[in-house]
Amino acid sequence: MYSDFSQQAPPQGINYQAVVYSSTGNQQVGVNSAGQQLLNTHPVKVTFTITDGNQGPEIFKEEHDNINTDQYGLVNVIIGQGTQLSTSAFNQINWSSGDKYLRVNIYIYPDSPVQSFTVSSYQKLWSVPYALYADEANSADYATNSGYADSSDFAEMAGNGITGVSDNGNGTLTFTYYDGSTYTTGVLSGLMGQQGPAGANGQSAYDLWLAQGNTGTQQDFLSSLQGATGPQGPPGLVGSTGPQGPTGLTGPQGQSGLVGSTGPQGPIGLAGATGPQGPIGLTGLTGAQGPTGLIGITGAAGTNGKNTLVKTTTETVGVNCATGGVKLEYGLDANSNSVVDAGEINAALTKYVCNGATGSQGPTGPTGSTGPQGIQGIQGPTGTPGSQNAWSLTGNAGTNPTTNFIGTTDAQDWAVKTNNLERMRVTAAGNIGIGTNNPNFNLLGNTTHLGQVITNNLGTAALQLESYRNTSNHSKIAAFNYRGTSGTPQNLQDGDELLQIGGYGYNGPNDAFYGLGCRIIFGVDGTPSLNSTPGFLDFRTRKLGDVSDLSRMFINSDGNVGVGTQNPGSQFTISEKDNSGLVETFAITDELNFKRFSMRVEGTSDTLFSNVRFDIYPKANNAQAQFRFFLQTNTTGPKTVRFYRGDGTFVPSAVIGVDGQNSYFQNHGGNFGIGTANPARTLHVNAVMRLEPIATAPTSPAKGDMYFDSTINKLRVYDGTVWQNCW
Repeated sequence: MYSDFSQQAPPQGINYQAVVYSSTGNQQVGVNSAGQQLLNTHPVKVTFTITDGNQGPEIFKEEHDNINTDQYGLVNVIIGQGTQLSTSAFNQINWSSGDKYLRVNIYIYPDSPVQSFTVSSYQKLWSVPYALYADEANSADYATNSGYADSSDFAEMAGNGITGVSDNGNGTLTFTYYDGSTYTTGVLSGLMGQQGPAGANGQSAYDLWLAQGNTGTQQDFLSSLQGATGPQGPPGLVGSTGPQGPTGLTGPQGQSGLVGSTGPQGPIGLAGATGPQGPIGLTGLTGAQGPTGLIGITGAAGTNGKNTLVKTTTETVGVNCATGGVKLEYGLDANSNSVVDAGEINAALTKYVCNGATGSQGPTGPTGSTGPQGIQGIQGPTGTPGSQNAWSLTGNAGTNPTTNFIGTTDAQDWAVKTNNLERMRVTAAGNIGIGTNNPNFNLLGNTTHLGQVITNNLGTAALQLESYRNTSNHSKIAAFNYRGTSGTPQNLQDGDELLQIGGYGYNGPNDAFYGLGCRIIFGVDGTPSLNSTPGFLDFRTRKLGDVSDLSRMFINSDGNVGVGTQNPGSQFTISEKDNSGLVETFAITDELNFKRFSMRVEGTSDTLFSNVRFDIYPKANNAQAQFRFFLQTNTTGPKTVRFYRGDGTFVPSAVIGVDGQNSYFQNHGGNFGIGTANPARTLHVNAVMRLEPIATAPTSPAKGDMYFDSTINKLRVYDGTVWQNCW
């Protein structure tokens, strides 16, 4: 058996593989982390530089431009097969001259052309492929000067380079070296060891991902490797306009037939008796022009005469014209205004030109035979080039909208079609219809989505209406709705929607996933009648996590406003959002969102104890919290706070009031407690009560009045006659 493994030269290249991470991620090479972002399917540029020693001179440099990472962020290139940037080539590197270092620079393509490289690594090459080294090394120099010099019989062959290996068929191999020398081994049979046991299966990338504390399916793992979508590339250039095709030739003009000659004049016959008037003969030849007479003396200029004008009007069917016609009225233009005025008409000259009676339909004459084909006319002149009047399908330049336009110049509609179906029509009256060929408004649509405004990330989608006029009527958005059909409209019903204005946000993988965030519904609130459609406004928002939106504020046709309810019974009604036990219904805050006043409902349900609480938060430390009551026209009327029973009788159980300069508390059939919630008397004080001492008894006392006298230091009570000391 003989096998030839010879090759003329080693391949020039070193395999290189790397994983590229996004610059926006948490870069942790070799560690599975939720913060990592692989740069998958993205163009990069890589440069390789080999230096002679650490930070030594560059002996080789190349770049690999516009290579794409795969779906796992991997790049695979061969060092030595890129675009050479150095003066020396890869196959000229002297690998035996000392340590070699490899510097790797990488550039990740952004949207802009600015290129900034990042040094990925700079490391020593510890092992050089033997074939590359052998291709460049010198045997004697290697044996003498390298760190691997030896004194064996093979020292002179070291580094010489193997160019071929032959199997001699007897268990020996013969090596042929670069300098032509050979070496034959001894018998090599029995050198192969036994097959080792199969290695254990390593963990998959998904298993390593789970071992790092991540959770999820294999699809979740693959999704975590997916980097962010790159920005939209710039649009391509618009192609140039193709050349104008040549205008076709005009057909030749046929020749006109020859005109026959006039026959000779016959002789004049004898004069006979005058016979009946014969037909008018042919006009004789015109005689020669006689000499011009002398010019006479110019006469005196005459006065300008008045013009006679004719006025024509349509004459209807009647006495003057049984079949209708035209009335002709004549008169001198006495005032020279070029109009026949009523006083200038000469009635005696009035005439009527009447329409003739319509005759009966005559029989259709026989169809004449087709005449012979005329001979081809001469070639006509070349017509005007079509490009001067044609509208190019690839764009036009140098146009003037006054004279260059797409449309009609007569009273006809203009239609736009695609796929041989009409899509838009502009009527002769100026109305525009989309999806309809009979628009009766300036713009009428018959599609699901009539208008859409899309911008890029540098713009804002907007619908702008502008109106310039000197009246109170300006731009408006109006929706016209009815039941039935366009041909037979019917009245709307209670609850029907008139218009929706909504905001939708993208929340899915394609255009079908737009979620409603908020909207305003205009609707019918009641039964419409002649010239009257009662309406409501419903303001709705959608809370995060909710399936649908909810009504937040509702204004009915009576003008009542409801917050949290669609049935406001008063001008302003606030309803609880839930029964969670503590709901802040109303609050007033300052510019920093600090509360100044709030109203809340306390309680877990309608059947359990609940409170309506008013909280006042003064802004300054020494400010006062006040409830203030004012009467609009005077200060003498009573101002009260009333507490009603909960039995539905609307009878107050207690009243706190101010009447003029007097303040009072009025308890209706109950007791009043200070320091106690269970008063046993009309006034029950469960604490120390103080009467401010005064030196003089009050004037005009009444029975039961009481005061503390600071002169005698006694409590005194008026018994209806005199003041009595209590001790």
